[in-house]
Amino acid sequence: SLKFSYVNIGAPGRCNDAFVYNRSTLFEVMQNPVYAQNCLTVNNVKIQAHLIADSAFPLSNNLMKPYTERTNMPQHQSLFNYRLSRCRCTIERSFGHLKNRFRSIHKKMEYDIEHVKNIIKAACILHNICVDSQDAVETDWDIIATPYKKPNCYIQTLGAVDMRDALSFYFLQNPL
Repeated sequence: SLKFSYVNIGAPGRCNDAFVYNRSTLFEVMQNPVYAQNCLTVNNVKIQAHLIADSAFPLSNNLMKPYTERTNMPQHQSLFNYRLSRCRCTIERSFGHLKNRFRSIHKKMEYDIEHVKNIIKAACILHNICVDSQDAVETDWDIIATPYKKPNCYIQTLGAVDMRDALSFYFLQNPL
């Protein structure tokens, strides 16, 4: 589904994603021990429920991110990054559809910040209604987007490194 189940609106655009996440209610929810208690064991490593993130986030037990891209990466790491990217495509498509449906949020919004928060909340709710209604999304319009490469975050916890490595070998042994 391309619906939004959680939105966090209101942080200034200059804040990086990891900063915003670390101060969100979602971060607090993910700290609940229930996520660590319900695990899947892969190659003798307990894999707990986790969110999928991009390279701008720290690697932790409940936040999985790709390996840093480099030439001659081991096959299991490249495959892991590919599988993670496939998972992230759904949310990226959701944002693309949201921006295509409500083009005013694709550019700088010159309204009071409290109004902007409500506009974005309303757009997310309407987007979900459109998805439920199987409304088509118009994609034939041009926006010149400035390419932006997010900086890597190299913070990681030891357990999370083991989890990512175990998953990478599991993906290698279990093709789609």
